[in-house]
Amino acid sequence: MANPLRGQFEVELPDGTKIEALLNMHAVQLFLSEGEHKLSDLDILLNEEPLKTIPALAWAGVRTHHLLEDSEPPISRGRFDALLGSTDWTALANAVGQALHLDDGTEAKKKVESENK
Repeated sequence: MANPLRGQFEVELPDGTKIEALLNMHAVQLFLSEGEHKLSDLDILLNEEPLKTIPALAWAGVRTHHLLEDSEPPISRGRFDALLGSTDWTALANAVGQALHLDDGTEAKKKVESENK
């Protein structure tokens, strides 16, 4: 079950496959170690290479979910990436963003405005 506050989300692929993901600190660590990146690079990667970074983060979340379930993902990484090529990128980017608790400044601005009233 998806719970973005906990980093859980579901990736729905064009072939109808739905895959659970958990984008927690373990998943971020997997992503960073596989790409040999630092945590401080994450924001830059999301902005400069979203077509590479978002699928890689989603896959790290899929792997983490299945590690905790003591199971294998129902799809290979190659097939996952290929199917993501024709999926709803906005939904995927939103799911990854919510799981990482990313804020484009809108929520912070709303909070400041409400405090100043």
